[in-house]
Amino acid sequence: MLTENRYRNDAGLTPGDFDEIVEKYRGMLAAIGHQFRLTPEEREDATQSTWLQLFRNIEQIRNPDCVGGWLATTMRRQCISARRRRYVENPVSDLPESSAGSAASDLADAVARRQAVKRLHEAVDRLPDRERRLIQLQLDPAQPRYAEISRSLGMPVGSIGPIRGRALRKLRTLLRDLEPDERAALAV
Repeated sequence: MLTENRYRNDAGLTPGDFDEIVEKYRGMLAAIGHQFRLTPEEREDATQSTWLQLFRNIEQIRNPDCVGGWLATTMRRQCISARRRRYVENPVSDLPESSAGSAASDLADAVARRQAVKRLHEAVDRLPDRERRLIQLQLDPAQPRYAEISRSLGMPVGSIGPIRGRALRKLRTLLRDLEPDERAALAV
């Protein structure tokens, strides 16, 4: 039979300490969710994900005084992810219904946006391989963290920002060189 001591970490925390930690930091996590102006559902999801991450990683915490900071950082990351998902997930049923008179202009706008996205992807494809792969990962709706990007591309975390900056400057130049009518389509 397994004993609880098997799960004790350097800080002396065990999964049994989890209830006490939840009581102590519940209010802090709620306050962070409010600061990010999440909906009640988003706040609840972010809080649950934070507790789940703590439960999965409790053995790695070396100092019990650091639990509060760890939870605050994790909650902020969860809130940022929730805010990003809000803009990525836009179900068609949530879109306002347009009037018949504006259907033609909506269609024209949709076509212009589609052309702009196509042109952006063409410009990204013209980037050097390393920069192209980095930009493609950053355009991923899953929004991978720098550590994941670092592993995936085999580059140091500290190099990602500067390489991203150079890639974005090159993209701006590529897009600036477009024909005026193509540039107008991208402005939509």
